[in-house]
Amino acid sequence: MARLKPTVVTIPSPRDDHHALRYCSATRLDGECRPTLLAFQLREHERYLSAFWLEYFEDTAQHDRIDQVRQAAARVKLTLSENGRFVELEVRDIKEAGHAENCELCVGPRDDVDEPSHVGIDGWESEEQGALVAERLLEVARRKETVLHLGAEANPDSSR
Repeated sequence: MARLKPTVVTIPSPRDDHHALRYCSATRLDGECRPTLLAFQLREHERYLSAFWLEYFEDTAQHDRIDQVRQAAARVKLTLSENGRFVELEVRDIKEAGHAENCELCVGPRDDVDEPSHVGIDGWESEEQGALVAERLLEVARRKETVLHLGAEANPDSSR
């Protein structure tokens, strides 16, 4: 009996004109629900900034893609709240933020998360460079008036 070779599926990386959505809990937003510097800084246990690739869901209608991202977040056990927001950044802008700090930022799939729409943002070589990149990403988010999406759908029964 012939042995079958395993099928290896590779997930492409987002193109520069695609978008990464980074979830920001309410503690990483200011009073006007805009991201703060904390939104783009690594937490102690993180190796990269987690995000979701919006165009991964290209077969889904544009207005339904955010729901697909929310479902993907749930699959990776990310807790979303009504007060949290997804910050939408163009991959090109993320890479340019890295170039401004002399580093090559990568936005692509990670093998440590079993969700094909999940991407990681990394590429800085030191903590100091990472802090400067975080500042640049915040500048991009504020300058471009980045699109913010509700982290979780509002519960229609919550007003009762």
